[in-house]
Amino acid sequence: KFRFLFEHEDGEESTDNAGSDTSAPTVEAVSPEDGTADVSVSSTISVTFSKSIEPVYATTSSNEVCSGTMQISADSFNSCIPAVLTYDTSRRTFTLTAGSSSVTRELASLTKHQLKVTTGIKDYFGKALAEDYTSSGFTTDSAVLPDAPGRTLDPQVLVQVLDTPLFFIKEDFSYTTTTMYRCIE
Repeated sequence: KFRFLFEHEDGEESTDNAGSDTSAPTVEAVSPEDGTADVSVSSTISVTFSKSIEPVYATTSSNEVCSGTMQISADSFNSCIPAVLTYDTSRRTFTLTAGSSSVTRELASLTKHQLKVTTGIKDYFGKALAEDYTSSGFTTDSAVLPDAPGRTLDPQVLVQVLDTPLFFIKEDFSYTTTTMYRCIE
């Protein structure tokens, strides 16, 4: 709600209330859309609201405990996937990227993932989402090994990701990194 103070020529002051928005924000769209299959494990998840959201109320899980106003889960919210949250300049579209500020993480392959947006989300007028929104979910495709293009992982084979990244320095002194994978059979 905005309040304007006016001073008249005679020195008297008056106020006028304007810009009062009483409508609650709603979830307009989610990407990937509900029911989508074969979504890349490196995909981000976006939610678009009907109006601008105050960023201070947009939070996400930083560990596997389901917390925050926007959550990603692969097990019906018994646990959540840590994610980093960003938003566009209109503050209507928020994007979740699995991982942390220092490490990007892939979504689990061949798994249904869901998004939950809680009533803790509020617009600039302090109006909250009327009720929790939970997507019906999307399903990821199988993971592709970065050093074996086109080779997909058999879901029955356990893959261990080694934490040490490898750096490859090229002739022009640029470099690339990759993560080491080891199949455990």
